[in-house]
Amino acid sequence: MLSVRPWKLGALLRLGGGVFLCMVLGLVVLEALTYANEPRTAKASSFLLAIALSAGFLASSFVLTRRTWTEENFFPGLALVLACAFGGLVTAGWAQHLLGDATPDEKAASTMIVPVLSLHGAGLVLIAAFLREHRVGWAEAFGFRQRRLRAIGWGIIGWLAGLAGISLLQRFSVDVMDRFHFEAKEQMPVEVVRNAHSWLTIVVLGVLTVVLVPAVEEMLFRGILYPAIKGRGYPRLALWGSAVAFGVVHGNLMGFLPLTFFAVLLVLVYELTGNLLAPILAHGLFNAGGFLALMLAHRSDLGPFFKRLQHWLGG
Repeated sequence: MLSVRPWKLGALLRLGGGVFLCMVLGLVVLEALTYANEPRTAKASSFLLAIALSAGFLASSFVLTRRTWTEENFFPGLALVLACAFGGLVTAGWAQHLLGDATPDEKAASTMIVPVLSLHGAGLVLIAAFLREHRVGWAEAFGFRQRRLRAIGWGIIGWLAGLAGISLLQRFSVDVMDRFHFEAKEQMPVEVVRNAHSWLTIVVLGVLTVVLVPAVEEMLFRGILYPAIKGRGYPRLALWGSAVAFGVVHGNLMGFLPLTFFAVLLVLVYELTGNLLAPILAHGLFNAGGFLALMLAHRSDLGPFFKRLQHWLGG
């Protein structure tokens, strides 16, 4: 049985708010990059003003979330944080309106790297601050020293079980979307990998996809969110709430059911081992398989070994 840590509510709110604000800041950076690629879609002065205001509001809100609040200044502080965040969202929407129909270049590596670093990279830093606030280390917080071989074994089992379930649910999701005439869109990494221009870019994308993303998402959803809700006496809400949140945050309708199922499986693996290494490994193996499949399916400049592997796998 997984031991539950008494995470502080204020620290949880700061962590969640900080991750959200960093994610939005990443979207603002993408808007600026989009304008740089298509400068004729908006007036320079208006667009730069919108971007500057949005970044300023969001940064101010982020700084305010890092303050230690007392009972006396809690509500005024919260109101100021929300006001700054709202201002940042409104001005970011204004910038997007000025861009018109222009969208981020799906072929550019920055289109994937910027959101990943703004969400997962910043998330890693914020998790470190979260643990320092609780005066606990990474190994103690996430059970990294507990039954490592058992964790590795269950991580592999979880990955294999996830492959079967996700494959079936993906087919079901595509059939349902076709029946209701929804377009099943490819996720962003498909176009990015397909059009990556250098092996350095591919290596960077691979490290982010296989190492950083699984580690941070498992710490946030399984390591912190799940036990935080469970520890307050709501085990079922913890399981399904964290799983649904995991499915929603990926922002892909076709992937919602498969990812929610995978999230439930990852919680069970974590419960069986008490070591977050197990779901991190399962998640990382799943992402590695998907990344390798994209490489084999969409790259034409593969080396001899990869071309032979592609042939063996029927690519």
